[in-house]
Amino acid sequence: MSTWRYVVSRSPGENAGEFAWEIRELYPSDDGTFGYTADPVSPFGESLDELLRDVDHMRSDADLEILDLTVEPPRLIPRSKPTEQSS
Repeated sequence: MSTWRYVVSRSPGENAGEFAWEIRELYPSDDGTFGYTADPVSPFGESLDELLRDVDHMRSDADLEILDLTVEPPRLIPRSKPTEQSS
């Protein structure tokens, strides 16, 4: 069965040295590889409660690794690296 979770992603910003921070869906595999949504995602719900639950899931998953899209190939980095979180 396929599983997924939210992930904070860091992309190159519009200006040199800047970053864009977004939320995407991450699809990890047992072998350590992963896929992710090409475009950022937004919280969604068919009711206010569902929307707030989705926001809570995004916030909870934001404490996990960061998807670094500023390097090739993209990689997951620990959130705790302060130098990786600047800008």
